[in-house]
Amino acid sequence: MGWRRSIAIAICSMVRRGSRAVAWAIALGWVALLAGCDTSLPEVALVARRASAPAAGNVSELTAWYPIVLHSQWPGELLLSAVQRSDGQPLSLTATGYDIIETDFRDHLLAAAATGNAPDVVYLTDTGYLPMLVAAGVLEPLTACRAAQPALARIAANAWPDVTGRGEIWGVPVAQELSVLFFSKPKLRALGWSEAEIDQLPTRIATGDFTLLDLRDTAAAAIDAGVVQPGFGFSQRPSGSTKIIEHYVAFGGRIRDTAQDRLVITEAALAATYAFRREMVDAGLISPYLLQGSANSWSSRLVWNDAMGHGRALFWHSQSIDWQKWLLVADSSAERGVNPALSLSADDVGVAGLPSAVAGLPGTLRSRFAYFVVLNEAATGRRLQGQACALLAQATTPQLHNAMAGSGLLSALAVSPSPALLAGYPAGIELLREHQQVWPSYIDHDVLEYERILAEFALEVHQGRLTPTAAATAAARRLRLTLGDDLIME
Repeated sequence: MGWRRSIAIAICSMVRRGSRAVAWAIALGWVALLAGCDTSLPEVALVARRASAPAAGNVSELTAWYPIVLHSQWPGELLLSAVQRSDGQPLSLTATGYDIIETDFRDHLLAAAATGNAPDVVYLTDTGYLPMLVAAGVLEPLTACRAAQPALARIAANAWPDVTGRGEIWGVPVAQELSVLFFSKPKLRALGWSEAEIDQLPTRIATGDFTLLDLRDTAAAAIDAGVVQPGFGFSQRPSGSTKIIEHYVAFGGRIRDTAQDRLVITEAALAATYAFRREMVDAGLISPYLLQGSANSWSSRLVWNDAMGHGRALFWHSQSIDWQKWLLVADSSAERGVNPALSLSADDVGVAGLPSAVAGLPGTLRSRFAYFVVLNEAATGRRLQGQACALLAQATTPQLHNAMAGSGLLSALAVSPSPALLAGYPAGIELLREHQQVWPSYIDHDVLEYERILAEFALEVHQGRLTPTAAATAAARRLRLTLGDDLIME
């Protein structure tokens, strides 16, 4: 029996730490072991609020969980408001927000599901988690829900592939986040760009007339001219992936072969990606602190937030949600009397997609969706999936979606964003949706691991331990070992 106790201890330890392995423990049927773990969430600030529809009869008592992002509680507000507008349906909802990183939130959710104590509805911000949740068997398929609820037709058609796989729909898209190239208009003016040239830049990127190589040359010219300091010609969001997958696509790399439904690695494109990023580091165009491979590095966060909030960069590549963070930095600095020239203003910032590295090919404008999922009866211990579906349908009005104003997210609804959602953004952010490329969640594939491996070997190149060619070859081999027949090598 010793081996069983050892496994139990190991799994419970993973639960307490927060680990992807929890999902696979559930998928393998180790529920009995998880049931003996302490599945309570760590000590975090939480907000639990309740709303009821004014209706007689038996009331369905629903629960919802959501992580609090940037101190925003809009997912809870959206659901609570939907309950109060539920057209007389006897519903009540307790919505609980957790101030906790999403990986820990997700893993404790999975542990709760293993014991039948999960909430009915959950908000998640990254569809990269869907393969894990589907494999764990804790989600209710929502294909029939979509067909039965006409109100769900308000959601943009291009949002649904992001939550679809294995012949089923697994989530209801609610909000949209764009991966955006921001650029400083005053700094381009200082380089001699005319207003017409600045205004035309997003279109030139969208059509492939302005490439990553042009961006590199412009950034170098800005540093040479003293317009920006070394390291800030081109900045990017610090993260475990360091935006590697988008750069790889920009160099012509393929992620998936749709005909065979298999992942793909294009080794030549990956080598070119690594070489370009190494060149940017060697030329002093990008700060090495932003390429450390960790979103939680204090130095990365310090450099990044200071630079973006104070308008130090010429070009920077990040998520649209980050705009609100930088405004907070700028506002804080203004209160402390920091030089007003070092400030961030929507009027001074332009937005575009990431340029392609290949002339004539359109730039990359990656889009991803945040979404609600419904937990199944085995995970919740309740048969309230139909009521949960109806609640999510009620939460699809443009008026309710204004609850996410100030979150840095755009609505997943097909209608144009309201002025409330666009307030404070750089002009033109809503037009980017016309060029967006929605990359599906690849529910049948472990794309998170795919991207992690690409980022791991990018770090080897950044730090000079491997050449770009050697790193690309090693990454392709690792992908093959990890993904097996699920991978096409080309």
